[in-house]
Amino acid sequence: MGAARLYALLSAVSLLGASYYLYLPLPDSVAEPHKLMVLDAVFRTAQHVGTLTERLGLCDQVTFLQTIISRVARVPAHSDAAVLVRDAELGGVRVRAFTSTRGGDSGGGGGGPPKRAVVYLHGGGWALSGAQERGYDSQCREMASSLDAVVISVDYRLVPQHRFPVPLEDCLRAARHFLRHDTLAAFSVDPARVAISGDSAGGNLAVAVALQLAREPEEGSASLKLQALIYPVLQALDFQTPSYRESAHVPILYGRTMVRFWLQYLDDDWLRALPLTYVLTCEHDVLRDDGAMLVARLGALGVPVHRAHLGDAFHGVMQFMQQPLAFAVGRRALDGYLAWLDANL
Repeated sequence: MGAARLYALLSAVSLLGASYYLYLPLPDSVAEPHKLMVLDAVFRTAQHVGTLTERLGLCDQVTFLQTIISRVARVPAHSDAAVLVRDAELGGVRVRAFTSTRGGDSGGGGGGPPKRAVVYLHGGGWALSGAQERGYDSQCREMASSLDAVVISVDYRLVPQHRFPVPLEDCLRAARHFLRHDTLAAFSVDPARVAISGDSAGGNLAVAVALQLAREPEEGSASLKLQALIYPVLQALDFQTPSYRESAHVPILYGRTMVRFWLQYLDDDWLRALPLTYVLTCEHDVLRDDGAMLVARLGALGVPVHRAHLGDAFHGVMQFMQQPLAFAVGRRALDGYLAWLDANL
C-alpha cells in the first residue's frame, strides 16, 4: 500500500473515530445540538483524563479538574470604562467586587446615588470554578453594568479540600459582612435594595444563606430584598425524578456527576421566611424538577415566587456566551434574569 493510500485510510479511520466520539443523542428541542456535542466531548475528555489520574494515584478527578480550571480559565481583576473590578475580602472571605461606574461612582462610596447590589454565589458542584473564572467574571461584569449595581462574587472555599459546612459558612460570613450598614455605605449601596443570587450549587448556597439570614438577623444589618436562583440544586433524596431520568446524559451536568458532587459535599416555617424569589429552570437539566418543586412549595406557603423556564436550554447555559462555544439560549437566559432583577430589585 502506497504512502498516500495509507494516509488516506488513517485519515478516514480517524475521522470516523472522532465522529463516533463526538456524536451524542440529544432531545430534538435542545438548542444548537451540534455545538452542544462539541461541548460534551470537551467535558467528557476532561473527566476521562481526571479518572485516569485518579486510577494512577496521581490525584483525584475533582482535584485534576480544579487544576485545569485554575490554569486555563481564571482571569485577573481588570476594570474598564463601565465597571470597576477589584479583589477584596469580606469577613475574611475572598470576593471579587464589580461596581458600575455609571453616574460617576468610582466604587469608593463617594460618587452618585446609592446603588442596588447582588451577592452572587457561583456554581460548580461546590467543587469547581470560582469568582475569578472567566465565565463568572464576564457574567458578573455584565450584571453590574446592566443593572447599574454592585455585584459581590464570593470566592468560597471548595470541596474536597474544604468539606461541608465550609462553603456555606464562607458564603454566610461574606453575606453578613456585606449587609452591615457600614459596609454597604462604603460600597455606596442602598440597604433596601440588596439581593442574593446563585446558579446550580451556588443556588443551593443562596437559599441556605437567605434562610439563615431570615432566621437569625443581625442588628445593624440590612435584610435581603429578594433571591434569584438559576437552575438550583435543591434536594439529594431522589435521583430518579423525571428530569434526572430524561436528562441523565445531557451536557453539561450528567446525572452521575450530580450524584458524585452530592457525595462530596427544611421545614415550612423556615421557607415562609424567604424573600421574593426568582427560579430559572431548563428543560434538559437533571435539576429541572428541583426548581419546579421549590416553586410549588413556596407558592403554597404564600412566598411570592416567579419561575422562568427555558424549553430548549441545558444546565449551565448562562456560562456559555463566549465564542467559540456561545449559545444564543444562554444570552436569552441572562437577558431574562437581568430584566427580572431590574424590575424587582
